[in-house]
Amino acid sequence: MKAETMSAKRTALKLTAVYITFGLAWILLSDQALLLLLDDPAWLARAQTLKGWAFVLLTGILFGLMAYLSLIRQQRLHEYDTLTGLLSQYKFREVAEQHLLAARQFQEQCALAIINIDGFRQINGQLGQRQADELLQALAERLRFELPSQASIGRIAADEFCVALRAVDALTQLAQTIERVQVRVQHAVDAVSRNPHHDVILTCSAGLASFPQDAEHSKGLFSAANLALAEAKEFGRGGLSTYHSEYGEQVRQRTQLARDLDLALSAANQPASTPGLYLVYQPQYSINSSGTPKLIGVEALLRWSHPEHGLVSPALFIDIAEQQGLIHRLTDFVCARAVADLEQYQCFDKIDYVSINVSALDINSAQAELDFARRFEADERAHAWLRAGKIQLEITETALMHSTRPQALLQRLRQRGLRLSIDDFGTGYSSLSVISRLPIDELKIDQSFIHSLNEGSSEALIVRAIIAMAHSLKLTVVAEGVETAEQLTILRELACDTVQGYYLAKPVTPDKLEELYAPRYSSP
Repeated sequence: MKAETMSAKRTALKLTAVYITFGLAWILLSDQALLLLLDDPAWLARAQTLKGWAFVLLTGILFGLMAYLSLIRQQRLHEYDTLTGLLSQYKFREVAEQHLLAARQFQEQCALAIINIDGFRQINGQLGQRQADELLQALAERLRFELPSQASIGRIAADEFCVALRAVDALTQLAQTIERVQVRVQHAVDAVSRNPHHDVILTCSAGLASFPQDAEHSKGLFSAANLALAEAKEFGRGGLSTYHSEYGEQVRQRTQLARDLDLALSAANQPASTPGLYLVYQPQYSINSSGTPKLIGVEALLRWSHPEHGLVSPALFIDIAEQQGLIHRLTDFVCARAVADLEQYQCFDKIDYVSINVSALDINSAQAELDFARRFEADERAHAWLRAGKIQLEITETALMHSTRPQALLQRLRQRGLRLSIDDFGTGYSSLSVISRLPIDELKIDQSFIHSLNEGSSEALIVRAIIAMAHSLKLTVVAEGVETAEQLTILRELACDTVQGYYLAKPVTPDKLEELYAPRYSSP
C-alpha cells in the first residue's frame, strides 16, 4: 500500500513537472517567434488566439499520452509481482479462473499447486533481505524453467507461489514437475549466497488439487490446495501432498475440537461447571539408594474429557491449541490448577516439586517472563510455593534449540525461583557446550531411549553417556517411560537419579496421590 502511494505521488509530480516545463517553454519560445514573424498588430492578436488553442490541443495530447503510459505501468504493477515478475495474487486468481473455464469447456483437468518455502523467516534472517530477495528471484526462475510453457505462475504471498496448469493429465504433470523443483531448489541458495559459512538449507512444501475431482470452482480449488499444503507440512520439510476428502474431514473435526477446547477453557473458570479439563500427576521416584524407590516429585499432566468423544489424546488437543492460538490459555489453566492442588492436598507437602510442561510457544513468546511472573507471583499462595522451590518447568530440548534467547530467559526465570528441566533430552541434538551454559536443574532422558533399554544395547551406552555428562554438570537425571523391572535395574546400575513410568506408578488424580504416598514405593 505504501509503495502504491509513493508511485502515485511520483506520477503526479512527474506530470506537474512536465506541464510546467512545457508551459514555460511554450510561452517563452512562441511569443518570441510571433514577435519575429509578425509586425501587424491585428495579425499578431489572431496568432495569439491560435497559439492558445494550439497550446490546449498539444497539452491535451501530451497529458493523454502520459496518463495512458502511467495507467499501463500501474496496471502492470497491479498484475505482476515487482520482485519476481510473476503474476500477482489478484491477477493469478483471475487467470486461474480462466484456466478453470477452459478446462470445463474442453473437458480437461485443471491442476493447482501452492508451493511454500519452509522456514522462510529464518532464511531471511540468515541471508539478509537483499540476498533473500535474490533467492526468491532465483526460485521464480527455477519454476519458469521447470514448468510447461502453458502453466501460469504467481507469487501470492511473501514465501508462497502458486501454479495453475490445464491439460488432460494436468495433476500428474504438475506433481512430477513440483517434485523436480523440490529436488533442485537448493541450487537457488547456492546461486545467491555469497557467504560460504551460511548453512542455509532450502526446502519447499507443496499442496495440489485438481478440477473436477476436488472442486468445481476456483475458490474450492484454492481451499483444497491449501488443505493439501497443510497436510504436506505435517509430514515435515519438503513434503508434497495431493488433496483427499478424508483430510478435509480431519481438518473439519480439528476445527470443531478447537471450538470445543475454547469452550472447555472458558468453562474451567466457572466454579460450578463440570470439569472437562483436569490434571493428573505422574509420580517420580529417587533411585539413588539401593532400597525402595522414594517418591520425591510429580509431573503434572493435562487431561481433557470431551462430552461426546470421551478422553481426547493430549498429543491431539495440545497440537490443536498451539495451532489455534489457545496454548497460552491452556498453560494458564495448568499453572493455576497445579497451584490450587498444591494448596488443597497435603501430599504435596511431602514431595520436593511439581513439574509443569510448557510449550515451545510459551518459551518463545516475547512476553514469556512476564507471563510466568503473572502465573506464579500474582497470587500470594502461588508465590509462596515459588519461593519454596516447589514449582518446576519442563521445556523440551527442541523448544530451546529454536529459541533466540534461551540462556537469558532461563536465567531470569531461575532468579524468580522456578526450577528448570529439559524434557525429551537426546532428540534435539543439543551440543554439550550449549547445555553447559543453561541455568537448569535436571535433564529428562527421552523415553525412546528407555523403551529398548537392556544390557549391552546401544541405548544403554547412550543413556550411560547422557548420565555421565549430566552429572559432570551437576544436573539431576530423570528417566521417563520405565515399564519393566529390568529397565529399573539397569538405570540404577547406570547411576540414574530419578525415574518415572508405568512400572512404578501411572498418572493419578491428586486424591489418589495421597493414597499412593504410603505404600510400596515411598518412605515416610
